[in-house]
Amino acid sequence: SFSPWLFGVIQQVMARPMFYLVALWLCLSVFLQDFLVYYVQRIFNPTLLMLVQECRNDTSKKQDLIYALNHHSAKRKSTTTFKKAPNGNGSVNGMGSKFLQHEAKLKMLAT
Repeated sequence: SFSPWLFGVIQQVMARPMFYLVALWLCLSVFLQDFLVYYVQRIFNPTLLMLVQECRNDTSKKQDLIYALNHHSAKRKSTTTFKKAPNGNGSVNGMGSKFLQHEAKLKMLAT
């Protein structure tokens, strides 16, 4: 049922599994790098989440959070590596809009 071509490919991979695993990992890491940086640095920004926690305990810190959010969103817009999507917020498949929703929730918590 296997075509000889596919069988040949499988034999090649089995002969040198580490080589192909490393090649696959390199391809994926290059492809996913922007995506991972985007999510780790922008959505799960620990400083902002920490500020939100502080605001829940101390209302005088609200102004700090609003400043941080505004600064953070300005920085995000200037450093985004994604091409402009049809929705115009510099995202791929609405990832930017997900961030904007997240940002809006943080601002709502702050006020």
